[in-house]
Amino acid sequence: MASPFEGRQWRLLLREDMASLKFDNDEAILMKAQIDLELAKMRTMTPEEAALAAAQAVKDEEAAIAEAEEAARETEAAEADAEAAQAFADAAMKTLKEEMLRR
Repeated sequence: MASPFEGRQWRLLLREDMASLKFDNDEAILMKAQIDLELAKMRTMTPEEAALAAAQAVKDEEAAIAEAEEAARETEAAEADAEAAQAFADAAMKTLKEEMLRR
């Protein structure tokens, strides 16, 4: 089955959206253009294509959630390591000060 994003209609939509973009670092304009482009894509989808796109979006979101959860676990582990290192440094400094006082 041909993609709804191929062919003359899609190229015209893309050309119109690209022409309307102003590459002046204005994020609001860029975001609006991206949203408009996505809406234009959706309007040309069949129900089957929309279902496939939705399923892919769910799959992508689940992957992003898994990545975020892994990042959170890594952050917690790094924080625990940092706390342990700080406790070790504090103990070492205390020991060093005590040694210096004894001399």
